[in-house]
Amino acid sequence: PFSALEARIKRAGTPPEGMVYVPSRKYQVGKNGAGVSGPAYAVDLKEFYIDEREVSVSSYKKFLTRVKMLGVAWKCTPDCPCGNDVTNHIPYKWDDQLKTPAAAVKGTNWWDASAYMKWRSKDVGQVVRLPTEQEMEVASSWDLSKNEKRVYPWGNKFGTGKGVSFLRLTGLDNRLLEWTSSEWVPYPGFAGVFPREGKGDFVLRGGYKLDPKTDLKTWVRRGDRRRQQGRNYGFRCVRAIE
Repeated sequence: PFSALEARIKRAGTPPEGMVYVPSRKYQVGKNGAGVSGPAYAVDLKEFYIDEREVSVSSYKKFLTRVKMLGVAWKCTPDCPCGNDVTNHIPYKWDDQLKTPAAAVKGTNWWDASAYMKWRSKDVGQVVRLPTEQEMEVASSWDLSKNEKRVYPWGNKFGTGKGVSFLRLTGLDNRLLEWTSSEWVPYPGFAGVFPREGKGDFVLRGGYKLDPKTDLKTWVRRGDRRRQQGRNYGFRCVRAIE
């Protein structure tokens, strides 16, 4: 119906500040022949908003400050091992990070990101969450003008652009891996031995680049323990559209 199309166009044109709109449709994720990052398969995604950039140091500082003010009134996610003590969510080398408030926060674990999402949801009055790895891959890779998936966020050739996707996500080449809400499990049709399967790890995506030509490809995925405060682990937010 035309009214539904109008509403979709409006949502695309007026996302929340600092976020971009990703339309609902069927996308391809993964890559054949890419080891644990394959095989490729199709996924139906509902439309969503996602942060253009990772959560900043200043935003994370605000979270820590506000939650500390709440004191015993603050209740973290039910299974978080922090014991409702916000000091357990202080990132790695936090004092050094405070010197660059506009930079992306890093040195976080999955529980830190999850606690931030709970606080942020209350702050904006709407559910804010980590992206799934499929949402992260689509927002990082899909060129809607050509209806195709890019090899790198900026295009199909290495070294021809910066870490900015067609949908304007930034920071995709900045050595930061980003937590997702997805468990580290094999893709449908995966054949072979899957490392650390069943260990409770979660997926990280993003621009880590020990080997840039390989690591920055949009389908590359990694897994780690939720409690691991990796020195280059950060995150960004998603808002669902009801």
